[in-house]
Amino acid sequence: REVMEQVKRESLEEGIGIGEERGKERGIKIGEERGEKRGEERYSKLTAILLKEKKYSELERASVDEKYRKELYWKYQIESGEI
Repeated sequence: REVMEQVKRESLEEGIGIGEERGKERGIKIGEERGEKRGEERYSKLTAILLKEKKYSELERASVDEKYRKELYWKYQIESGEI
């Protein structure tokens, strides 16, 4: 009887471990998707502003220069968490 209880406990612990791992993987995937969406929306907002202001060279530079792009986000008050 003790052996059966031990097997049940081990099976339960294994199942819990598998469930936790799956939950963790799902959480990571959801977080990545949200981050990607926020980044795209943030960049889209910056692009719209620069196009409206006809700042084509700034837009071109922002598309390849991460540091400059971050400066523009700050300049135009485009927050990463506002979306």
